[in-house]
Amino acid sequence: MGTAKQGIKGIIKNIYLFFRQCLFFPLRFILPVRSVPDLFRIKNILVVRIDRLGDLVLTMPLVYSLKKYIPGCRITVLGNRKFISLLEDDNAVDEIIPYDSFFSVLRHLSKREFDLVIDPLFDYVLKTALLSFLLKSKWRIGFDIAGRGSFFNLRAAYSLDRKHFIDETLELLEPLGIYSDIKQPKLKIGLDRRNEVLKKYGIQSDDFIIVLHPGGHYPSQCWPAENFAKLADRIVSGHTNVSIIFTLGSGEERIYNQIKEKFAGVNNIYLLKDLNIKELAAVLSNAKLFIGNNSGPLHLACALGIPTVSTMGPTVPWRWWPHGEGHIVLRKNLSCSPCNKGVCTGHECMNMITADDVLDAVERQLKNRGLCTS
Repeated sequence: MGTAKQGIKGIIKNIYLFFRQCLFFPLRFILPVRSVPDLFRIKNILVVRIDRLGDLVLTMPLVYSLKKYIPGCRITVLGNRKFISLLEDDNAVDEIIPYDSFFSVLRHLSKREFDLVIDPLFDYVLKTALLSFLLKSKWRIGFDIAGRGSFFNLRAAYSLDRKHFIDETLELLEPLGIYSDIKQPKLKIGLDRRNEVLKKYGIQSDDFIIVLHPGGHYPSQCWPAENFAKLADRIVSGHTNVSIIFTLGSGEERIYNQIKEKFAGVNNIYLLKDLNIKELAAVLSNAKLFIGNNSGPLHLACALGIPTVSTMGPTVPWRWWPHGEGHIVLRKNLSCSPCNKGVCTGHECMNMITADDVLDAVERQLKNRGLCTS
């Protein structure tokens, strides 16, 4: 029944997108593609990235590339209120603006003059394309997906090629004649902030810290919480001077309660819930290793230069593989994966990953990177 219902939804969605594309097509004659601008004429740039944490982190190579190839430009990033403060100290970003609501942001930004607005959303949702259009900047760049391209005057072609999110996003710069080789997000957290967050939660800064993040945006992304608990228990029993920090976000009370029930009162195991993004980044930057699902905190850990061990189930691997060196991904290549479903009743792709699998990967990380503590 579930598969049939999803099939019907897919058909309805495709019909809607087809007719929407037909509806917006005449706009291409009213709002034609403009000639490629002289990069020296671009002074003020707005990058719109109002969705999730991982998307924001993986968009940073685009921001770095703009700074490199358009000398003297001023970059403003409009982002999700929960995550945008992460970029406060980034030298490539001149201003951050938290996204509240469509009309409040439109009122605020319509008073500004941007030479270029970039919408990196690789999806059919119209909101950010419409916002980019209404800001009336000289140049607007976005992906040409299901009619969205009609709102841009510089368009990046929609492609079904197997590309990483970063490579996909950098293609937005090609209409400007920019072909960037900057691929690695790099974020830094000051030492004062790193020490401050550990002090707040009573964690010793000289401990060997391993961060476990058992949550994820979609249920299908999550390895069972009891496996994370089992893994933590085995790491602590096998190594001395190790502190395990569990990080959990809002809406993850069930996972939090499962972990808390097992480890309440246990020394060197800490449960940190509802951290703001700055606190989460500070905790991760103190870690010697991150273990978690394929989610925003995984990509944040990679951007902070932390080695990782992660699980991957229905997620599209070529698009969301952790970027950079020093990462181990545990994934079962089943015939049904990657299905990219948010919810899965069987969930074999994650259930087949055992605590032994993950512990073996953890031990390899500790040994290969000279971080063994036993």
